[in-house]
Amino acid sequence: MEIRDSSEHTKTFSVQRLKANLAAFSTALLLMPLQIFIHNRFEGTALALLDLALILLAALIALSIVERLRCGGMSGLSAVYCIIMLIFYNGDDPYLYALLRASQTLMGVAVAYLVNVLLLPYPSRKQKKELQKNECV
Repeated sequence: MEIRDSSEHTKTFSVQRLKANLAAFSTALLLMPLQIFIHNRFEGTALALLDLALILLAALIALSIVERLRCGGMSGLSAVYCIIMLIFYNGDDPYLYALLRASQTLMGVAVAYLVNVLLLPYPSRKQKKELQKNECV
C-alpha cells in the first residue's frame, strides 16, 4: 500500500476536485438568492422546512452535475461543499463568501500539485515497474 499518491494521480485528482467544486460553487451561488428570500419571508417551522428542502435540492443538483462530469469519486465532496456554503452563509455578501470558499479549495489543490507533481514527483506503481524493467542489471 502506497501512502503517497503518484504525480499522475495528483493531476487527475486535482482536475476532478476543481470540477466538483465548480459544480458546488455554481449550484450554491444560484440558490443563495432563493435562500435569502426564504429567510426574509418565513419564520419558525416553515423556514426550517423550506431551508432543509433547499439544502437537499442543492445537494442533489451538485451530485447530478458531478456525476455528469464523470467525477463520481468527488460527488460527495461536491454535495458537502454546496451544503456548507448554504448552511454557514451568515448573511454577508453571498458572492464574497462563495469566492472565499472557492479560493481556499484552489489553494489546497495548488499546494498538492506543487508538492506532488513539481517539487517531489512520485511515480505510480506502473511507472515504477517500467523503470525497474528497464534498469541495467
